[in-house]
Amino acid sequence: MRNPVCEIVFRLGAGVILFGLVMYSQPLWAQPRTKLFSSLSSAEAAEDLQELIRTLEDVHPRLYFRADSVRIAARTDSLIRTFPDSLTALEFWVRVSPLVAALGDGHTFLSFPWEAWRTYRRQGGPAFPLKVRIENGRGYLTETDPRFPELPAEAEILAVNGIPFSAIAADLVRRISGERRSFREEIAGRNFAPFLWGLYPDWPRDYRITWRGTRGDSSRHTVRISGTTSPAATSSGSGPAPYSFREVPDRSVGIIDFRSMRDLSAFRSFLRSTFRTIRDDSLQALIIDIRRNGGGNSQLGDALIAYLTDQPYRQVDTMEVKASREARRFLIRRFVKWWQMPLLPLAVFHPLGRALLLKKAGTITTFTPAEKQPESVPYPFRGTVYLLTSRHTFSSANMLAITFKCYHLGTIIGEETGGVTVAYGDIVSFTLSHTGLGGGVSYKRFVHPCGREDGHGVIPDIPVPADRALETALEQIRLTMGSREK
Repeated sequence: MRNPVCEIVFRLGAGVILFGLVMYSQPLWAQPRTKLFSSLSSAEAAEDLQELIRTLEDVHPRLYFRADSVRIAARTDSLIRTFPDSLTALEFWVRVSPLVAALGDGHTFLSFPWEAWRTYRRQGGPAFPLKVRIENGRGYLTETDPRFPELPAEAEILAVNGIPFSAIAADLVRRISGERRSFREEIAGRNFAPFLWGLYPDWPRDYRITWRGTRGDSSRHTVRISGTTSPAATSSGSGPAPYSFREVPDRSVGIIDFRSMRDLSAFRSFLRSTFRTIRDDSLQALIIDIRRNGGGNSQLGDALIAYLTDQPYRQVDTMEVKASREARRFLIRRFVKWWQMPLLPLAVFHPLGRALLLKKAGTITTFTPAEKQPESVPYPFRGTVYLLTSRHTFSSANMLAITFKCYHLGTIIGEETGGVTVAYGDIVSFTLSHTGLGGGVSYKRFVHPCGREDGHGVIPDIPVPADRALETALEQIRLTMGSREK
C-alpha cells in the first residue's frame, strides 16, 4: 500500500502531466496563427514538407499502417520538385494535404488555413451561400434558402461553375484526414464554403449552379446565385450548448443532446441535474443523441456510463504509446505550468509517465488497462436506453458508442459511426516553421472493446439515415411501451 503522504506528492506530480494524456487532446481542425498571405519560396516550402514528414514519422506509432511508405516518399519527392518559385500557406495546404490524408488516420492531419479564410471574409470576400451534404460523391442541399426560392431542399447539385460536383467532392475529400470516407464526406460538406474557396480562390463573386430535383422532378436546371458577404454567415458565435436535456411530452421519454465532450466538471453537474429530473419525473426511456458529436475528452463518456450501468467495463482493451522528443515537448508545454515543473520528475512513478518521459525516442510501450468499476452516482437509470449515431460520430464519441455496444447498454439507432474500432489518437500538435500551418499527429494506438481492424465503425442495431434516427427511436419506444401495456 502506498504511503498516504507519498500518494499526495505522487498525484501532484503525475496527475499534472497525465491528466491530458488520456484524451484526444486537440480539436480536429485547430491551428495556431499562420503566415497566410505572405509568399514563401520553394526552398522554404520544401523545408516545411520535410519537417512535416519527419514529425509524423517520429511521433506516430505506426504511420504507414495503411499507406505504402515507398509511395509516400515518392509523392513527397515529387511535391518538392514541383513547388513553384513562390506560394502561400493556402497553396501549400492545397498541394500537401492530400499526402497527409492518404495516411488514413483521422487524428493525423495538416490543418486548413482557417485564419486566411476568416481574414478573407472580414475583408468582404464572398462565400458559397448554400449548405451542402456530400454523400457517395454527390451533393445535396440540406435546407431551403429564402434568397433562392427556386432551389428546393434536397435538390441535387450537379455542377458548380461548370465543374461536375462529383469532381469537386473528390477534390475536397482527398484533402481531409479520416479512416472512413463517409466521415471525410461529412467534414467536407460541413465546411463546404471555406474548402471550396481554398481550391478555387479566384472564382468570381457569382456561382452558376446546375441542379435537379430529387422528388419527382429529375430535369436539369441552371441558376446563377451571388456569393454571400454577410459576416454572420461565417461567424462561429457561441453555437449550441455542448449538452442539453429535454423531455418528450406525454411519452415518459428524455433526450440528452450530447454534442461535444468538453468541460468534465460542467458535464458532471449536468448529468446530476438531468438524471435527478429523470428520476423525479419517472421517465421510462432515455435517448442519448451523439449524431453531432465529434469527440473531445473521453472521461465524459465514463461519467455518462456510470449512470447507465454498475458493471465493470473499459473503453480501451489495449493501448500502444510511442515515446518521442516531440511528444514530450508538446505535452509538457501544454499541460505543465511553470510552477509545477519541480514536480514533473514524480510523473515517472506512473507507467504512462515512464513510457513518455524515460523511454528512448521511438520506443512503443503497450498497456492493457484493467476494467473499471463505474463511479457511484446518485440517480442511476435502469430504464430503456437508445443511442443515436451518425457518420459524424468520431473520436471520443466513437469510443462511447463502441463501449455502449460492446457492453450491451442499450440499442443503437442511426448510421455507422465515422470512427473505427481500432484507432489512432491522442494528438501531438505542431506548427510548421515557414508557413505557420498547424497540424496534429497521433502518438497512441487504441484497440477498443470488441474492436476489429476491418475499417468499420460502430454498426447500429437499427440502421437508418441520421435525420430519421430520432423519430425511429421514438417509434421504437412507442411500440415497446404499447406492448407492455397489453
